[in-house]
Amino acid sequence: MLGTEAERLRSDVTGSFRPGGVVIAAELAAAEKFRQAIELWRSAGDYKRLVAGVEELSRIYFVANDYERALGCLKREAEFLGERGDRERQARMVGLMALRQMQMG
Repeated sequence: MLGTEAERLRSDVTGSFRPGGVVIAAELAAAEKFRQAIELWRSAGDYKRLVAGVEELSRIYFVANDYERALGCLKREAEFLGERGDRERQARMVGLMALRQMQMG
C-alpha cells in the first residue's frame, strides 16, 4: 500500500539526520507517495484514510518550508469533503489550515 510505503520512506531517514533537521529530499519522496495514496483513498471513498494522509502530507510540506503546498492540500480536501456534505471532516481540514497558518507566524 502506498501509505505504508510512504511511512517506510520516512522511517528510512531515521539514521540520516544532519544538524538542523531531517533530509528534506526523503521527506519529499514520502510526500509523493502520500499524494498517490490520497488519490486512491479519494477514489475508493475511504475518507478516514484520506484525512489522515492529508494531515501527514501537510505536515511534511510544512517541515520542508513549503507553506503554499501545506495549506493547498488541506484547502483542496476541505472543499472536496464540503462538496460531499462531510462537515465533520471538512471542519478538521479547516482547523488544520488555521493551525498551519498560526505555525507560520
